[in-house]
Amino acid sequence: MYDSITARTWIPDKTRGQIAAVEHQALVIGNAAYKSQTPLVNTLNDARDMAAKLEGLGFEVTEVENARRRALARAFNNFIRKVQGSSGTALVYYSGHGLQVNGQNYLLPVDARISDELAVSYEGVAVNKVFGGLGNRGDQAVNLVIMRERGCSALN
Repeated sequence: MYDSITARTWIPDKTRGQIAAVEHQALVIGNAAYKSQTPLVNTLNDARDMAAKLEGLGFEVTEVENARRRALARAFNNFIRKVQGSSGTALVYYSGHGLQVNGQNYLLPVDARISDELAVSYEGVAVNKVFGGLGNRGDQAVNLVIMRERGCSALN
C-alpha cells in the first residue's frame, strides 16, 4: 500500500569530510475505538502498515493505538522532546478522526466527547501545537506530518 515511500536523508559529517546517515524518528498513531464518534475500521491497519514500512526504511518508530486525550497529548510531547536538537527526519503519521473549527485543525482522541464547537478545543489536540513543536528544530531538520483523517469534517 505504501510501497512508493522512500526516505533517505544524508548530511555531510563536517568532522571527517564524509557523509553520515541522519537519524529518522517516526510517531505513528492509529485511533479506531471511538466511544462518542463512529468507530473506525481501517485506521489501525493503516497505522500498522505505515509503521512496518517506516521501520523497513530505517526509522525508529513509536506506535500509539487508540489513544485517550492524555495519552495522545503525551505521545506528541514525548516525540517532540525526542527530536529536539536532531537534524534528522521527524515524521508524524495520524490515522483517525479529525475536525476543523474556524480554520483550526484538531486530532480527536478515542475518548473525545464533542457536543459543539467549544468542546473541540478542549477535547481534541490542536495540529498547530504539533507543527509548532516540530518547527523549533535545526536548519537541516526534515519534518513530515501525514494525516489520514477518516471521517474528518468542519464545524463553522
